[in-house]
Amino acid sequence: MKVGIYSNPTKEKSAGITEKVISVLKESGIEFAIISENSPEKTDMLIVIGGDGTILKVVDYIAKYDVPVLTLNAGKLGFLAEFSDKEAEYAVKAAINGELKTETAPLIEANFSGKSYYALNEVVIQRLVASDSSEKTLKLNIAIKGKTVENLKGDGVIIATQKGSTAYSLSAGGTILSPGTDCFELSPICSHSFNNRSIVYPTEYTCTVKITNDCKSGIIVDGIFVTETTENSVVEIKKSSKKAIFYKNEKVDYYEKLFMKMK
Repeated sequence: MKVGIYSNPTKEKSAGITEKVISVLKESGIEFAIISENSPEKTDMLIVIGGDGTILKVVDYIAKYDVPVLTLNAGKLGFLAEFSDKEAEYAVKAAINGELKTETAPLIEANFSGKSYYALNEVVIQRLVASDSSEKTLKLNIAIKGKTVENLKGDGVIIATQKGSTAYSLSAGGTILSPGTDCFELSPICSHSFNNRSIVYPTEYTCTVKITNDCKSGIIVDGIFVTETTENSVVEIKKSSKKAIFYKNEKVDYYEKLFMKMK
């Protein structure tokens, strides 16, 4: 067994947690490697130490190698992180001994211009800072299962997973999807309409977003800008065949955690 460790060095607690993790792995005789988000080195398990942003940075690695992920919170909110810094030693020992259950989270796949992008939380098509020659409001034709559901005028649209429903989507007025909900959520951003509501739809349906005017815009995946889009660009968004597998902390109830993190 080989364990990968990905840590955010900017977090104050990261160094101490990483030392604990390495100590447990050495005591257990487990081979390990410090990896980067673009590491070509395949591991059998990944330990991520940081906040939610740190976890999102390794989504491509998770998608590529299909490895189970143990998340240790060294950040502030840490909604995606299952275990606290105080639980680090217990969590690592339990994971390598096969004592923790796992949950599978679907990834969103955004296809555009021959490339695929993967997200754990959300894909966003959004207006960028406008140039003098472009329009200031983004116009989108949004279709689900091949049928138009909205001609949107505003700043953009968010397509979020169940895990992403507590992130940007929630800030834009979306609802929270409970664990086990096999749905995506489509939420407008600053829509110029009285009908500014989210749409929840099954993950088996494909969503297409077409830019219908000359407004500078782009695709943002889990908070990271990936590419610009132009008038008549079409972005296809669907459930990926790839997935993320996380070790669960069954000592913490989801709704209790939701209340504690959001209050």
